[in-house]
Amino acid sequence: MLCYRQILLATCLLLTGVQVAHAQAQHDFIPDEDELERHGLVRVWWNRAVFNPARDSIRNITADELAVFVQSSAGNVTAFDAETGRLMWSKLVGKPDQVTYPIVTNDTNAFMAAGMSLYSIDKASGETMWKIALPHHPSAPPEVDDEHVYIGTAEGSVYAFDLRRIKELYDRRMLPQYMDLTLKWRYQAPSEIVSPPISNGEAVVFASYTGLLFSVVARDRGLNFQFETEGRAPIRVPLGRSGETVYVASDDARVFALDMTTGNRRWSFTAGEAVRQQPRVVGNTVFVVPFGRGMYALRGTTGFQQWHQREANQFLAASPEYVFVSDQLDNVLILDRDDGAIVGSLPYRHLNARVQNERTDRLYLASPSGLVVSIREKGLEEPLWHKYPERQPIRAEVAPDEPAEADETDADAAPGVN
Repeated sequence: MLCYRQILLATCLLLTGVQVAHAQAQHDFIPDEDELERHGLVRVWWNRAVFNPARDSIRNITADELAVFVQSSAGNVTAFDAETGRLMWSKLVGKPDQVTYPIVTNDTNAFMAAGMSLYSIDKASGETMWKIALPHHPSAPPEVDDEHVYIGTAEGSVYAFDLRRIKELYDRRMLPQYMDLTLKWRYQAPSEIVSPPISNGEAVVFASYTGLLFSVVARDRGLNFQFETEGRAPIRVPLGRSGETVYVASDDARVFALDMTTGNRRWSFTAGEAVRQQPRVVGNTVFVVPFGRGMYALRGTTGFQQWHQREANQFLAASPEYVFVSDQLDNVLILDRDDGAIVGSLPYRHLNARVQNERTDRLYLASPSGLVVSIREKGLEEPLWHKYPERQPIRAEVAPDEPAEADETDADAAPGVN
């Protein structure tokens, strides 16, 4: 009788998992090309992240100019080509179900904090280049420049590790025994580091929860300046950045624009409520989302308000004509970039894992069960590199958009471009 009950229980669990996966697949409809066409948009590609949706879901989704990275709650990472949707690689990073932070990248590598470790992964192949053990629990994603990788921790420290020394010791199998040799410096702040450090190669800027921002010299942690919010109002979100300017958002409803080396205040803006999302920057526009008050578009050089859209509550991407945002119901709103007026709405609530893409004009959306979709403005066959336009390769001209031969709306169909 006991054996029969165990078999019956196992069968029920299996059927439940199948039913959950089937139900998720039914809700994972691919955005319709005709609907997108009516809004002047094109579906670039779609694909599926590699994990088991019956027990797993998307924890983070990030993108740079070349790749889209999907991190599952169980620790699996799937990398797609940003323009074609081709599956580049998929692998487990760290141990299953560890706490992980969003991936950051440089030209060649992806860096990811998982548990008490920091990993460097080849972006193209997925090969682990090195792994180091961290002295304390990380509290934010890492940052990397040409010489160092930086990580903030829950007990208030920022660590700078020497990239060349890490690779040398890892290749010689001398880690973690000689981990101390990789440490360049440590800076102790009064409380948890809430913002990933920002480096321009000369200065490193980071913020702690208790309303303090620090700028230190990259080579030796010498203090450039320290900044305090009014009344030490908490800083809960990462800093924004454009060139040599950092944008600090705090619970006192203010946003400050500071020179990251000198600390000179370029401007400040009062948003009316606490700002609980990272300021996002595209070109000369800073997008600020105060709690419950919509989204402001500010001029990056002056802080002048360009427009205010009350229905927006999350920045997603910006193209020459449009700004894409989420609303309170997880619809995707299409705003006129000049005045913030709503010109369209897409009912994509099932695609509620979303890249806040400051790097290019592409809109990347994903479902909890792993469907990933890329959308662009019609006519933009080549992506616009917002953050580093000088690095964009020059490509041969391509033919303009052609109508799709077939409208694929079944999420069980084969993934691919369009």
